[in-house]
Amino acid sequence: KVPLVVHNGLLDVLHVFDKFVGDVPTRPAVFGEAWVSRFPFLFDTRHIAQDGRYGLKYDGRLELNELHRHLCGLPHRSRAERVGP
Repeated sequence: KVPLVVHNGLLDVLHVFDKFVGDVPTRPAVFGEAWVSRFPFLFDTRHIAQDGRYGLKYDGRLELNELHRHLCGLPHRSRAERVGP
C-alpha cells in the first residue's frame, strides 16, 4: 500500500472518496472505517506539525510554505537516502 500525504486535506480526502469510491457516508465513523479500509496510510502534514509528536512541533502559521520554511531551518537529525532506480 502507498501512503497518501496531504496538507490540511479533509476536503481533498472527501473529494477522492466521492470520485473514486462512492457516495461519502454521512456518519463520520462509517466514513472513517470505509476510508481506512481502502487507504490505510494517510498523513496530514498540518496535523503532524500541530501535534508535535515527531519533534516537529510548530506553533507558527501552518500554510505549507511556512511549514516548509520552518522545517528547512531545523538542524538535521536524520538523513534520507534514495535507494533503487
